[in-house]
Amino acid sequence: MQIPASPHFTPIDLATHYNINRSALDQPLCSPPDIAQRFGETDFLGIPFRLGPANQPNVILLDQNPVTIDPGNVTATYLIFAHAVVDRVSNYQDGFADYSIDGNELGDYVADYALEYADGERHATPILRRFAIQQSRIQWGA
Repeated sequence: MQIPASPHFTPIDLATHYNINRSALDQPLCSPPDIAQRFGETDFLGIPFRLGPANQPNVILLDQNPVTIDPGNVTATYLIFAHAVVDRVSNYQDGFADYSIDGNELGDYVADYALEYADGERHATPILRRFAIQQSRIQWGA
């Protein structure tokens, strides 16, 4: 069942910030099958997003330097990001399954998303594993 995109959201165009084609991402960051063939205007559970085009840079890979995005003169109550993080090795106990990569550790710090307001005030929010970001192999909203 297709849920229509809500008119209460406005997607932000990130085209000038895309730095890699998602087809070139390492396997742990590959798009899940239900998203892999989506490009351009789309929605997830009724929330509209503007994804990058096929066959050229279409996602932002945050593996080195921070990215600054100026959305223009936008007033927002909430910001919703479509993002993913790689799995990491779980350490259940030293010497026990040290090779296991399941990504089930809860709450590990991944990054900060910082908002800077028109008046110069800045607020940073930590992005924590499985609270604010999930692996791409996990279904949206899990």
